[in-house]
Amino acid sequence: MTGESRHLHENRRRHYRAKVSGRAVVHARDGAVRCEIDNLSLGGVLLRPVSEAAHLAEGITVAVELQVDGAGWVVQNGQVTRCAERGVVVAFGDVSPELEDLIEDEVLAAVEAERSPRVVIVDRSRTRRRRVAAALHEVGCCPLEASTPLEAIELIEQSRTHVAAAAVAGELTQTGGDELVHFLAESHPGIKLAIITDDESGAVEQSDEIDAVICADGRSDLSEPVRKFVVGERRPHRPGPQRPKF
Repeated sequence: MTGESRHLHENRRRHYRAKVSGRAVVHARDGAVRCEIDNLSLGGVLLRPVSEAAHLAEGITVAVELQVDGAGWVVQNGQVTRCAERGVVVAFGDVSPELEDLIEDEVLAAVEAERSPRVVIVDRSRTRRRRVAAALHEVGCCPLEASTPLEAIELIEQSRTHVAAAAVAGELTQTGGDELVHFLAESHPGIKLAIITDDESGAVEQSDEIDAVICADGRSDLSEPVRKFVVGERRPHRPGPQRPKF
């Protein structure tokens, strides 16, 4: 690879961006600002302030503490290149090896999730989980199995998992499936949600939070239902105010 082509490759690599779930604290000379991470690349980060951002102005040098869900905190120096109510952009200087590894892992996970959507299956029945997982795999998805709500939430809240959907059994070990669906609709509104049932008639109480009902009674072919669930239109979710206790 010539010097010029290597430079172009590095420049493109710096601008691959990944949607990231995580937090940040931006330290400026006059104070600190707490933020949520929107997206991240080797070139910089887009942040959403959750506290007063009066300490930040375009052109100032800052230190940013970054914590991506599922990973530890890292610190990176940079410069504020945009500061508005909707977001703060910090351009990085020389990226530390630790942060470079983290960002490249996040970008790779995001690319893989686009190719093969991640779907969490939450069911205490191993047999039903495996049936739904096999059908998801058949239609090109990456199934992730969980037997309890807490296991499912841990999977979903890891940034690099990039979960696109969750299929939840009507009855779970610690709570009803509808309670977990309600929590996920409220806390992760971008995720599509389905209820898994053994009722061939599909007689499940419908709500604006449920995008599909999947009958896993052992007699039906699940390939088409799960395909429609993953690629079909979403219902308009109306999340409620309460977080359930699992």
